[in-house]
Amino acid sequence: RSGVQPNTITFNAAVSACEKGAEWEKSLHMFSLMQHGKIELDAMTTSAVLSACEKGREWGRALQFLSIVTGSRVDLDPTAFNAAIGACEKSNRWEHALHLVNVMGKTK
Repeated sequence: RSGVQPNTITFNAAVSACEKGAEWEKSLHMFSLMQHGKIELDAMTTSAVLSACEKGREWGRALQFLSIVTGSRVDLDPTAFNAAIGACEKSNRWEHALHLVNVMGKTK
């Protein structure tokens, strides 16, 4: 079967659409599909998933996701950390937000 194969760019578009629609569950599902399809993540993917979690006030999911991608080859940019910090802030989890600020300072 021939056709267009999904890649990082197409998945980023889908994850970004989920983020804009505040569909955090679907954005995490897209991430899962990327992992299973061995499709490379990039900074845009991580930022969009974390922003979707922020909009959904899903601080626990944001921290879980951040933990998963921290061990990968993806460079986490300030946008990703800011979204995770925002998810903690919106859920009154200031201790976790402060921890992320500390972790962010130690990340290249």
